[in-house]
Amino acid sequence: MSADSGVDETVAYPFAADPARGTVFMLPMRLRDFRAASFLDERLLEGRSGGNWLAREQWTALAEAIEPQPLHFIFHIGHAGSTLISRLLDETGVVLGLREPLALRQMAEAFDFASGDGETERLAQMLDLLLRQWAQPIGGTTHTILKATSSAARLARRLLTLRPEARALYLHLDAETYLATLLAGANSAQDLNAHGPERLFRLRRNLRDDTLPQPQSLGELAAMSFLAETMTRKAVTAQFGARVLPLDFHAFLQDRGHHIARILHHFGLDLPANEAAALTDSTVFQQYSKAPEQHYSPGERAQILARAGADYADEIARGKDWLDRMASRHEAAKGAMMET
Repeated sequence: MSADSGVDETVAYPFAADPARGTVFMLPMRLRDFRAASFLDERLLEGRSGGNWLAREQWTALAEAIEPQPLHFIFHIGHAGSTLISRLLDETGVVLGLREPLALRQMAEAFDFASGDGETERLAQMLDLLLRQWAQPIGGTTHTILKATSSAARLARRLLTLRPEARALYLHLDAETYLATLLAGANSAQDLNAHGPERLFRLRRNLRDDTLPQPQSLGELAAMSFLAETMTRKAVTAQFGARVLPLDFHAFLQDRGHHIARILHHFGLDLPANEAAALTDSTVFQQYSKAPEQHYSPGERAQILARAGADYADEIARGKDWLDRMASRHEAAKGAMMET
């Protein structure tokens, strides 16, 4: 792959934001730090020092001095291979992969509680400057590809509107695979419960149904998460058309050479044919992408999903029944679950 240059170059990275005050915590980062990080959230600070909060005027001046490189996005419904594909794109040598920036999550939460058009406009200006900083070149990279958390995908339409030249990959799974994947996770209950209130609020708003019932089991909670994120995905792809490439992660694994070529083309990454082909056999496919020191292959993934299908059959059935009830109750839910 293309060799990284300037590997010791350090940039000021907007790690965290305080939207109410308009301040940003800037953290010194090198390309190797970005490459190593599976998550650019609180976990990044473990064993690190340095960084400081800057007032709006200070970090705004830094942002405005940047000549940004093209910025694109990876959105996903959760546990759909986004970290793997982000790491795979790192291997091109020309992509700065930003995985789950904490500040983006904080901005999403701030927009949820914005009071009035004036507050929304102020937050939009702050987000625009953060996007400019995230697009700063480092170490010979030519593109930034930001992978959002699944819940932060509720900002996708705003992000793509702020950056009219940006493109997005939107990863998803079918309902049964999604349910099995979430229920098999070691921290599934914690993860689902943490995101549950916002997803239920979003789903009620999108379905215009304030009486939508609270999920009564873990399987139903996973199903509600699936529907909330799927409706968000469908709304984004409907609005932005060819700028958004939807991709089923299972289909990606079945024919990864074909889909890698599609992704590279979509993001405008013009690699020599031999380098693009080499990505198909990357060691990324033999690693657990969130902890690359652990071995994890597509075959192991299939085995885990098969076991989950058996071990959590009752909860998966409850989740599917919940989705069927929602499809009967709302045409919009039924339409969202019909793949195109």
